[in-house]
Amino acid sequence: MKRSLAIAAGVAVLAGGGAWLLLGRSNQPAAVPQAAATGLALVVRTDLVTTQPVAGTIGYGAASTLVAPATTAPQALAQAQAAVTTAANRVTADQSAAADGHAVDHLTLTADQQRQQADCAASGTSATCASDQQKVAMDQAELQQHADQAQTALTADQATLAQAQQQLAQLQAVAGSSGSFYTGLAAAGALVAQGQPLYWIDGRAVPLLYGDMPAYRVMRPGVTGTDVRQLEQDLLAMGDATAANLTADGSFTAADAAAVRRWQAALGVAQTGVVSLGDAVFLPGAIRVTALHAAVGGAVQGGQPVLDYTSTTRLVTVALSPSLSAQVKAGDAVTVDLPDGRTRLQGRVSAVSTVATTPAQPGGQAAQTQNGAPPATIGVTITFDDPSRVTALDQAPVTVDITTQSVHGVLAVPVSALLALAGGGYGVEVVDPDGARRTVTVQTGIFDSSRVQVSGPGLSEGMSVVVPSS
Repeated sequence: MKRSLAIAAGVAVLAGGGAWLLLGRSNQPAAVPQAAATGLALVVRTDLVTTQPVAGTIGYGAASTLVAPATTAPQALAQAQAAVTTAANRVTADQSAAADGHAVDHLTLTADQQRQQADCAASGTSATCASDQQKVAMDQAELQQHADQAQTALTADQATLAQAQQQLAQLQAVAGSSGSFYTGLAAAGALVAQGQPLYWIDGRAVPLLYGDMPAYRVMRPGVTGTDVRQLEQDLLAMGDATAANLTADGSFTAADAAAVRRWQAALGVAQTGVVSLGDAVFLPGAIRVTALHAAVGGAVQGGQPVLDYTSTTRLVTVALSPSLSAQVKAGDAVTVDLPDGRTRLQGRVSAVSTVATTPAQPGGQAAQTQNGAPPATIGVTITFDDPSRVTALDQAPVTVDITTQSVHGVLAVPVSALLALAGGGYGVEVVDPDGARRTVTVQTGIFDSSRVQVSGPGLSEGMSVVVPSS
């Protein structure tokens, strides 16, 4: 489209400036009532971009939903602890019974062995000696049988204890702080930053902390991982710890517990030194609350939505035609025209989706093109170079000039310098240092709003070319 406009401008130059256009120029000057006024411009080496206006929407990006963590219920935790206690008592009883039974069997065996020794010493071939030997053998077999039975029972009960302990550990890992009802919620439209409460449960504040990994377990001494490291970074950022007393190494130590207690004291909650699941919400950055799903006085239910939120940074989203997607890439510079009709802001493409989607119309029906097929678009996200200049806008349509072509370090002249040659193609009229004028045939490249890329033999940077006077 830009190129067509440029060519049209060149044709207009033909009509108004025939004094320097080559339309089968003869040796005689063209008979014109009055020579058109002209000026000079330089051939420059520069970067050029071709842009195309597309419709976009300014806002805060797509909304996400925050859900309450699914934590272990106190009753389930109590039942698991009772199961461990019962299994542990059974193991202790097995060990005690095995020891007592072994002692009794060993006493019986010892007494029978002493009797055998006495009887057999008197007569090794007597019936009494033989009977004593048989009794000792039976005692030994019974001792081994009882020992085997005791070990089997002990092994089974130890396995039950291990399973109960594992179940308890799993439940403890996702144990939440006590609380049953929402007593406060951040208002829709509120901006919530690091350390500030998102909501309150039974009067206990649940703040926002920064981190890419969501909370998924209890953090206490001995726990290590990325979740611990981001907690440490938050504690340092909020001033609850310093580099002198805490290292963000991802290992929860006594220093972490001390910092957590300071943080809990500042929040006005119980100072346990342990971060239970649900004590805080980890998100990548500050958020803007857009809608509430929970209500003050409502019951806290794990896995249920609490609120919707977006980022706090204004950005522009564009539903781009797939035919243009190959020409747009992350990092491209763009210009955004705000709805006031006066403000133009610079920005950059921050993301280009790789998946085409079909926009839905009100009522959930997909839009359709003239041939009945649903139109597909590519989502493009644009961020502003200076977001602070975007004010008093929440959700509004904007026009975005996106870059569809670009070249670097090429020769360029004003579009109006192009001459349409009689044999086809284009040229420019060059003015030499001695004032002589000559036409140089050029090949055109991309056009921007006022200049065109040119190349050709005999054309160089710094040359003067003829343009119509403005």
